[in-house]
Amino acid sequence: MSRLPRLRLMTSFTRLAATVSAGVLALAGLTACDDASNGAGGTPGTPGTLGSSAAPTLAGAKSAALDAPDTSQLWTSAMVIQTSPTTAPVLCIGAVLESYPPQCAGGVGLVGWDWADITGETVHGPITWIDTVYVTGTYADGTFTLKRPPSDFPPAGAVVEAPTARTPYPQLCDDPLRGAADSSASGVRADNRAKDALSKHLETMDGYVGSWVSGRRGASMNVLVTGDAERAHAEARTLWAGNLCVAQRDVATHANMLAAQKALMSATVPAHQCLSSGLGPDGQLGVGVTLADPATVAEIHRVVAPWLSPDDVKIWARLRPLSG
Repeated sequence: MSRLPRLRLMTSFTRLAATVSAGVLALAGLTACDDASNGAGGTPGTPGTLGSSAAPTLAGAKSAALDAPDTSQLWTSAMVIQTSPTTAPVLCIGAVLESYPPQCAGGVGLVGWDWADITGETVHGPITWIDTVYVTGTYADGTFTLKRPPSDFPPAGAVVEAPTARTPYPQLCDDPLRGAADSSASGVRADNRAKDALSKHLETMDGYVGSWVSGRRGASMNVLVTGDAERAHAEARTLWAGNLCVAQRDVATHANMLAAQKALMSATVPAHQCLSSGLGPDGQLGVGVTLADPATVAEIHRVVAPWLSPDDVKIWARLRPLSG
């Protein structure tokens, strides 16, 4: 029996989002694409409307390199999937639905692909795919054209992010049990029902940024706010008797990130562009684009400017140029 699909965001964005506790932080991930994955095991993203005078637009990006052939060498690592011998393979640079077989929810056409050039593919019925492969080529009109054979390794000239050694979202205090005894004495619990109640309360709290769970044994709830951390801690203790840390940071609030995301994802996506976004618990809005050309980056910042500064937005590209 096939598993129900669940969404897997791209690797770079997953690093940005980190691992957060369901029920404490709902990572709001949205995608809008002019998608080539229809008929390739995927569900196309819903195009937005950038360019209308009644809504935020990425109009400047429409005249950028995304609508013209990009003759520079680009690279990425992604899943390649072909749903039948009679359909074309797709380079899945968007989200992946982790059903079995997987489904692509944001892909572009792939020219020059030959399954004989790789090993490690999986075949299930008529569907053939490989989870991750490095490809190098050019991008135009929603199609990626291979210029080098696919590989298990990054191409020469690729700038690969080094893995970080630090924990992205650490415990925010040294005494997570502060106030827990008083909460327990008042009948407050530390079970799933209490966790759900805390989660709902946090999203209505003024100055709330985000939250996550750190540690394994005796895991701690960690909450970021822009206002009075002591008051936020006291409020949370009326709902949660377990390990708890609350800290103050001068970053974007959850409400502002949500408003910026809504404006961005309602904008019209230029042809063959795939736009995705997600709220980070550290006050950063993560935005993924097919190509991060200067015009597209500038338009993203323009659309979210009423709520977020450039420092509050992390933009990453699925297709990246080779250096040198």
